[in-house]
Amino acid sequence: MIGTVLVATDGSAHARAAVDLGAAVAGKYDARLVLLHVVFGSDLPGDLFGRAKQGFEAAGKSGDWTSDHPEWAPEHQIEEFAGRMLLDEAKARAEEQGASRVETINDFGASSERILQHARRLSADLIVMGSRGHGEWANFVLGSASHAVVHYAPCTAITVHQSEDRPGFEGVSHILVPTDGSDHAEKAVTFAGDIAAKFGAKMTLVHSLLRHANLDKLRESVDPDKLSESTRAALHLGERRMALTDMLSSSLSDDALREVGEQILERAKEKAEAEGAQDVQTEIVDGNASKAILELAKDRNVDLIAMGTRGLSQVERLVVGSVSYKVSHAAPCHCMVVR
Repeated sequence: MIGTVLVATDGSAHARAAVDLGAAVAGKYDARLVLLHVVFGSDLPGDLFGRAKQGFEAAGKSGDWTSDHPEWAPEHQIEEFAGRMLLDEAKARAEEQGASRVETINDFGASSERILQHARRLSADLIVMGSRGHGEWANFVLGSASHAVVHYAPCTAITVHQSEDRPGFEGVSHILVPTDGSDHAEKAVTFAGDIAAKFGAKMTLVHSLLRHANLDKLRESVDPDKLSESTRAALHLGERRMALTDMLSSSLSDDALREVGEQILERAKEKAEAEGAQDVQTEIVDGNASKAILELAKDRNVDLIAMGTRGLSQVERLVVGSVSYKVSHAAPCHCMVVR
């Protein structure tokens, strides 16, 4: 399932944790790990630039290093040297985490553009990056490198979050997967189930009652033979589908919504277990989906949230990936958007 992992690093604390997580995943899958550093203008922090300058001058005198771009001004060659220095450190760190096939790329340009270009060129299966970093990555806001990569990535992407309670990567022991029964959500369940099997992690599948789903889409996500007669009637099963195009699930009773949710979770649990996940729990919540996911992740000490890019909600489709974006932005743990 994972053959190539691309990790973007700028030497920040979040990026070091991203290297650890990416390397751990690569080690579990015996995957190729590619570490990418992108210099954007002169965005190196002062302490790193100073350390790189000293190393650059010493290496130049000893002849141990030559620039790939001798035509560049000295300050840009120092940035190039800093990138190589960071990548050497990241490679050593990755190998300590169990990655055995490690490559490095030192590049220049706009971070998000270069990350996406390399992901496509490498046919990466997974991108891992910190949610904050130096320079261009300093703030995780709309338009930042992290958001742009997650939004446009050609593959699954993980943003690594750090806080005082979670200072670094400590393994994957509990994965939370929200599911609404959509194709995107089921991909997330399958992908996360495989990771849970590799790491021996617990999985919690959570379903937020679908109060604003399109009835046509909702009917496609359930098996009518497993529903009660009253719920089948509420879903208008057997009626012409054209008549339901604009109807929403807000007309359904709580009991009907809960029965649909239980069936969606039962099917998701079967998928996760088919991937090898051993400890799979399910839970139904109500109310704002992103808020419920974030609260559950914090209360259950979750290491990783895995989500699809979009779901069945009529409201969610108005803003592409709105729930995924909100959770990625505020998650108390690492967050994976599955494609």
